[in-house]
Amino acid sequence: MGGDVYNFDFLDIVSSAVRIKPYLNACVHIIISTEESMNANLNNAAFSEAQGRHWNLTEVKYKTVTVSIDRTNTPKDIYTIKFETAHLIGSGAVNFYSASYVARENHTLSIIRFARIRNDTLYEMENFSEYEYFSHLQRVNRWDIHNGKLELHTYDEYGARVILIFSQ
Repeated sequence: MGGDVYNFDFLDIVSSAVRIKPYLNACVHIIISTEESMNANLNNAAFSEAQGRHWNLTEVKYKTVTVSIDRTNTPKDIYTIKFETAHLIGSGAVNFYSASYVARENHTLSIIRFARIRNDTLYEMENFSEYEYFSHLQRVNRWDIHNGKLELHTYDEYGARVILIFSQ
């Protein structure tokens, strides 16, 4: 950061920070992001690298804030995704889900026919709700793999870019 000046809109920081609240038995780190970190170049990864693997959500990058999920203090089976040949399955905080998807060579991704299956688990993190997770998944428009992590690019209800980052 030596000598670099970053300008942030105060309302963006406050509105993003409002979404972040402490949650039970987990750790949240707030990181101020630059626009450059949100605009990583696409690599030559093939979507087959994402298929057949269980992915766990570890970060949610908003315009100015990153929510990190400490997987050591969070139930293992929440916020997961697994891509099969033409469909995906996973779990939110409370519900399981499945959907069809279309992945293209140009790294675009469309998730369609999203269905939730009710589960009676009562655990949900306060800083990132299942509703937000499902909403972001249904708006995914691009994918990438960087350093062994799956990135799903989406946007929030106001059109601001969001990146869901998953690890194995």
